[in-house]
Amino acid sequence: MTLAGITLELAVLAFVSRAMEFAVDRQPYRPPAFGTASAQPAPLPEALPEFIAEVADTHARYYRGGGEASWLVVGRYGDGRIRIVDGTGRRFAGSLDGDRAEMTDLTSGRGCVAMLRYHNDGALELKMHGEPYDGRTLVCETFGR
Repeated sequence: MTLAGITLELAVLAFVSRAMEFAVDRQPYRPPAFGTASAQPAPLPEALPEFIAEVADTHARYYRGGGEASWLVVGRYGDGRIRIVDGTGRRFAGSLDGDRAEMTDLTSGRGCVAMLRYHNDGALELKMHGEPYDGRTLVCETFGR
């Protein structure tokens, strides 16, 4: 096959791939309501969710926080791992590098980034980049031990 033939084949494949993307009937993605107005704030959990507690170690730290429509529990472990679970059952797992964590949504397989900032009072400020909580910030209180 000649170079021109290979180039033409790649161009056709790229065109067909792009055309198929537009042909797929997609519903617009709507992230879970994390801070939308609601009559009652979502109640925070009283116990650690199993997903957070199952990998506990002696250096683990736990945080919880909630918006009007949902809550999150964060587990930060001594070996650099981090886990997050929300009130809808979504689970995230990742690894900390400084104050940044590359996370995977174990429910959908999508990736996201969590930025963590610690306050002097022990609270954790969590900012998510990527679905489902893109651009949202939540201040979490210490929780558990």
